[in-house]
Amino acid sequence: METMRRDIETPLQAFARQFRASRMALLGALVLLLAIAAAIWLTGRRWVKWGGDWDLIFRMAVWVVIAGIVGARIYHLITNWEDPAIH
Repeated sequence: METMRRDIETPLQAFARQFRASRMALLGALVLLLAIAAAIWLTGRRWVKWGGDWDLIFRMAVWVVIAGIVGARIYHLITNWEDPAIH
């Protein structure tokens, strides 16, 4: 009987587990945004050094990031087509 009581998750434990999972997702998103910003900055610096226009890099980065997000979603749908949770 005592082991059964320990297996039941309390609402506080469920909330703590969900909070940890959401913090990890947020951390992953922040790291991804930091990587995108660093890539844009580094590319822009090199492009300006070669005589290019910084504004071109920024304008291209907006479209490339959007295309990457859409492409990742399409890839996810194609590779996990039979999973009903993604539709």
